[in-house]
Formats: sequence, structure tokens, C-alpha cells
Amino acid sequence: MNAYKMEAVVAENGTVTLRGLPFQVGDTVEVIVLEQRPNPQRELSDREPAVDRDYLLGVEAQLSEWVSAEDEAAYHDL
Repeated sequence: MNAYKMEAVVAENGTVTLRGLPFQVGDTVEVIVLEQRPNPQRELSDREPAVDRDYLLGVEAQLSEWVSAEDEAAYHDL
């Protein structure tokens, strides 16, 4: 079974119209509707990478030695 991902907006009357489907008239299809939730990372600009500070601090505890000046610089950016 092939899956095709499409995006649609629910109309005022509660209907969704999908156009341009790759099927023939009379084909039987299965429809699954998933609510699209906002992705907070999409709202970040390219200059603001998403960083999980708690994760980085946890990883810091696992490091046994610094390998380079770049490692030291990255640590100080926390």
C-alpha cells in the first residue's frame, strides 16, 4: 500500500476537500486524518538553532576529557 501525504484546511462546514489525488475514478482508498500541531522549531529563525540546554548539560556529565579548543568553546556557550 502506498501512502500520500497532503495538507488541507477544514472548511466552515466541517468538510475537507483533497484535489489532485493520484487515483482513478472508482478506486477505493483508505483515509486517515491527523491533526497537524504547530511545530515550535519552525518558528525559529535560521540564526537561532533549537538547543535543548538540559540535554547538553546532561551530556556534559558524560564527557571525560576535552579534545580540542572547539570543545572548550562549545562548553562555554552553555
